[in-house]
Amino acid sequence: MGDSSVFYEYSELLCDSVAANSAGTPTASSNDWPVFNLSSSIQNVAGIKVIEAEIPNVFDAVGSNNNTLIYVASGTPYTITIATGNYTGADLATALQTQIAGISAGFTVTYNTTTWRFTFTQALAINWGLTFSSKYTLYSVLGFRITSYTASGAASTIVSPFVAQVSGPLYLSINSFKFGRDIKINSIDNFIGSGIPQEISSVICRVPVNVQKGAVIFYKDAIPNTFFDYVRYDFDSFDLFLSLGYDQNQIPLDMKGFPWSLKLGLYLYRPDGLEKGAPRIGATR
Repeated sequence: MGDSSVFYEYSELLCDSVAANSAGTPTASSNDWPVFNLSSSIQNVAGIKVIEAEIPNVFDAVGSNNNTLIYVASGTPYTITIATGNYTGADLATALQTQIAGISAGFTVTYNTTTWRFTFTQALAINWGLTFSSKYTLYSVLGFRITSYTASGAASTIVSPFVAQVSGPLYLSINSFKFGRDIKINSIDNFIGSGIPQEISSVICRVPVNVQKGAVIFYKDAIPNTFFDYVRYDFDSFDLFLSLGYDQNQIPLDMKGFPWSLKLGLYLYRPDGLEKGAPRIGATR
């Protein structure tokens, strides 16, 4: 940190999804993320950060990657799949009950607006259960963990152990495989009790979902003068995409064609800054 001959300049890069060269495909298996190609490279990057973002809240709380659960009746598993979209607790209970009652007559699902939990009630005198095999299920939407829950007998119940996230997660992730490899963001999702953080290779920013459906999330970084550190880095293309907050695999979020934008702040190395009259705006090394 003692080399006073190294100086920096600050630059901003404005990114709009409609300007991406590739629109991207929001699926679990696709690697075709939205990509931006620049006519000339940005060189000598010393630090980078998302400074601002504007994201419409139009994405589905229940998408194609988290809309299933397994209902087990007398040892036989049945995959229950509901349509993607946005639900109230009562609507989601009705959608689940309709399908499960078709397998086990008289089965009911209710949503409690006081406790924000779901209750599944069996009418038949059988052994039964609910299984959430992975994060690609309704587990968090319904207030469950990724595991199996069992019950037995007529009038037996299974109740959500946690508050259901019917409206979706409390935050989104902004991702870039290009920048994420150098920006060190860790998560303890799925490591409850272990205390072991997991580095997420693509996440570059966490954005709170603080508006209702149809409104626009306006994000501003709380400490814009603090940057993630780079080691002299050049780039002429990069990718950007959004994902649900609890998705560690970072599956691209389907924005249904609605545009979103963000502003990247960049610190650039200027070792010759004084000679060119550039202001010294970064810390010396």
